[in-house]
Amino acid sequence: KQRSDDRTEREGSKRSRCTVVHPDRTMGVLTRAFLATVLAFVLAVLLLPDPELGLTELDLSSLSVPDVDPAAVAAEVSALVQFQTVSDGENLPSHLSASSQKEMLGAHTFLRKTYAALFGAAKVEVVNDFSLLMTLQGSDASLDPALVICHLDVVPIEAGTEGDWGAKAGCPDCSPFSGKIFEGQVWGRGALDMKTF
Repeated sequence: KQRSDDRTEREGSKRSRCTVVHPDRTMGVLTRAFLATVLAFVLAVLLLPDPELGLTELDLSSLSVPDVDPAAVAAEVSALVQFQTVSDGENLPSHLSASSQKEMLGAHTFLRKTYAALFGAAKVEVVNDFSLLMTLQGSDASLDPALVICHLDVVPIEAGTEGDWGAKAGCPDCSPFSGKIFEGQVWGRGALDMKTF
């Protein structure tokens, strides 16, 4: 019995760690976090070459970074947050209830429409009904491939906390799936992890 209680306590602490993502992060923080991640990756490749992996030099002369409209990005994240793609840990194999399955398919439709050029250029495969596997062919087939992984599902909202999401910031309308943009912040489950990707 003690072992079972210990496991339950550990699982509970894991769940609480999963729900640490608070919606009171600013879009500026999201932008800075993304840019910091990209910069860290580039610096790691430049400063920490690994001869075994063939990472000895990186030529950035051909790298072009498109202009980003923060308001447009916030609007896209806001729309995606509004899809209630809650993974409940049950309902195998997808971990999505029937209503969450519909929401996930709606999110897929939104992504296909919003990023039509990307979906048009990629080979898109649907895996187990609710996962998208997208392959973009690089311009140099002799190079090793890169893998980018992200998810659209979110953890459930703890019952009774729905009104707490924007309360501290003075935004009573900032509910878990509102996607509301308030004082430069996108509010809602998945706004930071990881519907911004």
